[in-house]
Amino acid sequence: MPQTEADAPPLSRLLGAVADALDIDPPDGSASFQDLGGDSLSAIVIVETLGDEGLHVDIEELSSTMPLRQVTVLHQA
Repeated sequence: MPQTEADAPPLSRLLGAVADALDIDPPDGSASFQDLGGDSLSAIVIVETLGDEGLHVDIEELSSTMPLRQVTVLHQA
């Protein structure tokens, strides 16, 4: 179990950021951001939040119809 939120796996951090931005329970990753009710403004919030945590998510990939578990989350250098 992670010691802090920053120690959590990138996918868990993405799902947590989505839940916070959309004010929903954390999703399991099988639904797309659009399916969960995401819009462009909440996508910007998520990308900025994760960026502040040292992670990069492509806003176009996040906003696509792919399941969240397939969205690439990279550590920023």
